[in-house]
Amino acid sequence: MITVNRALLGIAFLAALSGAIISFQTNTAIGKQIKVAEEKNQPAKITLQILTTPSCPDCFDIQKAVAAFKKFPVEVTAEKTLIFDSEEGKKLVADFGLERLPTFVASGDVTNEKLAGFIAQNGRLANNNFIFTKTPPVYIDPKDGAERGKIYVTILNDPKLCVGCAQPSELINQMKNAGIFIADTKTVSPFSEDGKSLTAKYKITAFPQIILSEDVKYYDIFKNLTIGETQSDGVYVFRQMIPPYFDLAQNKILGKLRMTMLADKSCNECYDPAKHNGLLSSMGVAVTNSEVVDVSSPQGKGLVNQYKIVNVPTIILSKDADVYNQLKSVWPAVGTVEKDGAYVFRKIEAIGDVIYKDLTKNLVIRPAAKTAAAGLSATGTPQ
Repeated sequence: MITVNRALLGIAFLAALSGAIISFQTNTAIGKQIKVAEEKNQPAKITLQILTTPSCPDCFDIQKAVAAFKKFPVEVTAEKTLIFDSEEGKKLVADFGLERLPTFVASGDVTNEKLAGFIAQNGRLANNNFIFTKTPPVYIDPKDGAERGKIYVTILNDPKLCVGCAQPSELINQMKNAGIFIADTKTVSPFSEDGKSLTAKYKITAFPQIILSEDVKYYDIFKNLTIGETQSDGVYVFRQMIPPYFDLAQNKILGKLRMTMLADKSCNECYDPAKHNGLLSSMGVAVTNSEVVDVSSPQGKGLVNQYKIVNVPTIILSKDADVYNQLKSVWPAVGTVEKDGAYVFRKIEAIGDVIYKDLTKNLVIRPAAKTAAAGLSATGTPQ
């Protein structure tokens, strides 16, 4: 019995020892996992060197980029601000091959996965350093100390002659809102000596026209724009005219649109043709003159006969509609362009569920939904 008990005790001891070893190993593995998880939750430890350009008040504010970087889980253990043309600043430029100033260099745990998105989009890595390279214009080029990205705008225009024409100031404000730095703007008459020179040099055919100085090349947005062209000397000339504008070859303003709204006063429930004003405005079409003509009047009868109009109300646009590219592109789906250049609206259903009149049948046409709501059995009623 004694022998048996000792054997049993030995087995129990070995089992306990084995369990302790397994427990220790398990606890060790869990401890390592916890440590890894804690390390992942720790912010990336970073030191910053910020290179500033106080001599360039128009340059990009680098603190905006630094603030964006600090929004990520980073712990800045040290931060130093340097002036770009100081000895220490010059050394930083040379050491990292910096091309745009101001900028900043982050050192330390820059390969931390939490920073991967910012780093991929905003710069490059060099060993354990991240260099911010996406400084937008205006910036200083350290190669020659020149400021890059200041745009000088020349507006070719004669406001007294081009009355009611599109305002270049609207496009200039859009450029400013897009982050393009406009240093100065001047207006030149196309009939002055300078204006004639610009017109000939850049083959300008209409005005108002906008010409931007060669520093546009420092803005990525101009690389993909199709509304203008970069010239051989680097300046950017807008080619897509915004109506109304003055055509130099025809010596007149194009794009001042006249709209005739053809209605039928006997149809009180028919839709208001003035509804088209909002639709045209949304496409940038400038209606400078409009009139309502009734189909029963001599003028109305003449228009119905001339353009073979079947449904009213409708609209007829003067041939100046042809200079509005967006309108011109969608018009085949809703209307016709006549031999005299007039744009006649024909597909009334394109503007929604509206009531109109079929002149050939002398019927008021109601959409199916409105017909059902009114308890009618047909989509048309005689007038």
